[in-house]
Amino acid sequence: MGFLKNLFGNGSSDEKLSLQDNDLGTFSALNSSANKIIWSGLVDFMGEKVSLFIAGEKDKLDVSQKGAVMNMLQNEQEIAVEVDRSLKEQYDNADKEYSNWKAHFKCISISSSEYDLNITMEEKDSFYHFSIQFKDNKATDVAIDS
Repeated sequence: MGFLKNLFGNGSSDEKLSLQDNDLGTFSALNSSANKIIWSGLVDFMGEKVSLFIAGEKDKLDVSQKGAVMNMLQNEQEIAVEVDRSLKEQYDNADKEYSNWKAHFKCISISSSEYDLNITMEEKDSFYHFSIQFKDNKATDVAIDS
């Protein structure tokens, strides 16, 4: 039985692995491969509690990804403008009326990768996810998942 638990992840040693970051708070391991870990935590962003997914090692978050996330969090107003611009463009392309992101969406997560950051917004009336890709605090692309 122990073999099956390890094989299918129920016996993973990362189940209770956690990390305390002085700037971003408490994280728990979501996924791991060797010493590389995807950490999951919560941050306050644009007036909401959102999930944060960021890579790192067993004892720390990836330094460059953490820096990019911290920069985004510190420039929340600039990011909100980019979010509004990107979502309005999607609504305009779909001939839908748009007022602002807060009226139509709930911000649910920020995910960090080696190359960019993504903010995922959930549309309130459809539950579609609009993932806005950011590079240097500028929105570069939007992907929509239903």
